[in-house]
Amino acid sequence: MGVHTDAAREWVDFAPGAVVASWKQWPGMALSPLFGQAVQQAAADSQKLVLLWHSGVRSIAAAQRATQLGLEAHNILGGFGGFEGDRNPKAHRGQTGGWRHHGLPWRQH
Repeated sequence: MGVHTDAAREWVDFAPGAVVASWKQWPGMALSPLFGQAVQQAAADSQKLVLLWHSGVRSIAAAQRATQLGLEAHNILGGFGGFEGDRNPKAHRGQTGGWRHHGLPWRQH
């Protein structure tokens, strides 16, 4: 499940086939009032979710909220560091880990 903002999904990148549940909305980055409904609907069959965000930070909070809603939710971190991975010494993402770096499917519009 991708918890990107709508803007990030449209302008940056995303994992094709992922269920979308925006955690925050741009502009202003207010919490999405539809997040709870979206994750409950996505987990209707299995009650298990795996969440992904560019750096992994927002997906941690989203996974915690999904857990509060009674769902089993996991954030993708470990060697992945989210979708774009951790920053390298030049503060750039996407080169030292992350979903994309490991060759997993992704797309840009």
